[in-house]
Amino acid sequence: MYAATGSLLWRSAPYPRPRLLAWSSDGSRLALATADKLIVFDGRSGRPLSVRFLRGVTDIAFAQDLAVAREREVLVVDAERPRARPQRVFAGAGSFADVSWSPDRRWLLV
Repeated sequence: MYAATGSLLWRSAPYPRPRLLAWSSDGSRLALATADKLIVFDGRSGRPLSVRFLRGVTDIAFAQDLAVAREREVLVVDAERPRARPQRVFAGAGSFADVSWSPDRRWLLV
């Protein structure tokens, strides 16, 4: 919904068990994490740019790229190529959550 006018800009197909939403800073992408999927939408048209099966997502954060915390790893998805394979940037013991990009987008805090 567009806040200034209250008009609906786009609507997606329903995805069961939505958990997390994250907008890119420029509004060009919207990420949705469900119980078993990560979907990246075009922010202007609502068209899904990628749908990947990914269980256990505990947090998502956009900067230039999308950071995904899940179970025992942190992944980065290229926002310009959301269909490309995510890059694992960290793995370890425990469960990760609350992922945030640094202001200069060079570091991740988990």
